[in-house]
Amino acid sequence: MTVLELVQHRGLVPVRKSSRECCSPCPGCGGDDRFVIKTDEDRYFCRRCGKRGDAIQFLRDFEGKSFPDACKALGIEPGEAPRKYYPPARRVERPAWTPKKTEYPGEVWEEKARAFSEWAAGNLEGDQGREAVAYLEARGLTPVTIRDNRLGLNPKGLWREREAWGLPAEIREDGTPKRLWLPAGIVIPNDLGGRLLGVKIRRPDADVERDRERNPDREPSRYIAVSGGSGAPMVLLGGPSVLVVEAELDALLVNQEAGDLVSAVALGSCSTRPDQATTGLLTAAESILVALDADPAGAEQVRKWWRENFPQARRLPPVGGKDPGDMIQAGESILYWVMAGIQVGGRIQERPNTTDKGRK
Repeated sequence: MTVLELVQHRGLVPVRKSSRECCSPCPGCGGDDRFVIKTDEDRYFCRRCGKRGDAIQFLRDFEGKSFPDACKALGIEPGEAPRKYYPPARRVERPAWTPKKTEYPGEVWEEKARAFSEWAAGNLEGDQGREAVAYLEARGLTPVTIRDNRLGLNPKGLWREREAWGLPAEIREDGTPKRLWLPAGIVIPNDLGGRLLGVKIRRPDADVERDRERNPDREPSRYIAVSGGSGAPMVLLGGPSVLVVEAELDALLVNQEAGDLVSAVALGSCSTRPDQATTGLLTAAESILVALDADPAGAEQVRKWWRENFPQARRLPPVGGKDPGDMIQAGESILYWVMAGIQVGGRIQERPNTTDKGRK
């Protein structure tokens, strides 16, 4: 038997990269796409654990056979097989990831930010908030979710003195003082346990397009984090598993639709790493469903980072769109998507009440 056949015999499905090379998860360490099979040489090596060799060494490495027993299993006379020792391949160890310390904003900033958020929440009422409410409801959020999470609207851009918000003064290159920018848009507070950790504002599409036309070489930011916040992920506590998304509005949607199955964590972007407090939640989770945007960047983050740092993490790509908000607009059920992602003993975990909160 060849190395390729031995790998397939263990239930792995190698992916052919070229006419002379296949890749698969390592039978030993499990590293995705790290196990390389040189089919033209009938050799293997793993970029993660360093094991390498031929078919005989494969049986010794992964099935614990002695040299004579491995030869016998392959129909080779031990005296005719070369005794080779394959030293571990040199590995370049990356520094162990350490989550950054969870920080909290200052009291003055929190007081000012909460007052701004409450004022913005009141702006959703009446005609001026109609367009913002329509957008939020189109993304699947109910009036109860909008109200309970104090989502709001800043109807026009505002500038405030940094010192008034408890922030240190900063001077621009031209000598003028910097000010705190509160852009127009939907206001999204990040409140955890009574502490306001941060505030983000989703800018109107028209404002983003205007900035893109003014400066086509620079992609404008759609979401602006109000300066002075902690930068911590949004965490909405719920069930024993954790579902990770990028946008805060998606986390609110997941919590609304399946909060008794999963806790929702919004990182803000696919490359953002969890802080210490969020890492504690993730480490204790029964399973971690990583639902970063359905694009190559999201898939790469799961394969290269999440699986290496959280062994219970696996990808749950959104269906019908790039994120849960798109899924709702495409008529997909967030609840059944989450249920399908949580496997317990080979069966889909049951929810105490499987009514999809009125969404058919």
